[in-house]
Amino acid sequence: MAFPLMLLPVLLGADPVVIATGELPHVEQALSDGIRAQALGGWTVADVRTVNDELVVTLSKSEAFEQHVIHFDKRHTYRVERDIKPPTDLEEPSPFFAAALASPAGGGVEISSGCGDYSLLPYVVDEHATGEFATALVARTLSTADRLSEMTDEPDRVKFTITKREVTRELFVWLDRKGAVIEAQVRRPEYGGGGGTYTQLPALKKALSKTRVIGVQGDTLITPKGKFVIDPDGSFDYDDVGEGGCGC
Repeated sequence: MAFPLMLLPVLLGADPVVIATGELPHVEQALSDGIRAQALGGWTVADVRTVNDELVVTLSKSEAFEQHVIHFDKRHTYRVERDIKPPTDLEEPSPFFAAALASPAGGGVEISSGCGDYSLLPYVVDEHATGEFATALVARTLSTADRLSEMTDEPDRVKFTITKREVTRELFVWLDRKGAVIEAQVRRPEYGGGGGTYTQLPALKKALSKTRVIGVQGDTLITPKGKFVIDPDGSFDYDDVGEGGCGC
């Protein structure tokens, strides 16, 4: 991805092995790369669970087991523990999970949290681009969407949740320090979301037709033809009010 991972030296012969530490998006990407690499090498995900303040992913291959663990703190840590004894009540993830990790087009996992519990949300990469190709991908993805239901600012990146032909996709856009688009990726998650309906979608489609999105500043898209403010007056019309939370 666009952001550099803070990788720590691998301690040969030591266990556990610390792979990465830093902000959540950094260690999330390291975890995703780590378990995908193992999956391509014949390992399978046997279990995903929360243990205290840690997300524990158990992988298996023949009679061997290892755990990929993220410890959540001010600076998160991703470590790998090998030659471990697995939990006795393993729960295999969904077929989509395995397919996402093994997808030739690319795939991975995102970390979700709620009510003190952590889970992994698998995804398949449909499209990926950098540089000018990324600016074109952002404009094309947004301008051809049937629905835009969410825009979320994250550290150094923005996520758009869209629907096209009844399929939910997530458009991730990585930005440099000045807000210029440097990388983009269209992901297909396992489950589609509800969320709100963007009432200004026709205006967005028109603004991004035959142009590129070269930058994002807050809720404003920057194009060579001018700027487009995503939500100038609260135009997202959320239709899932009252859905409720987990009750914690």
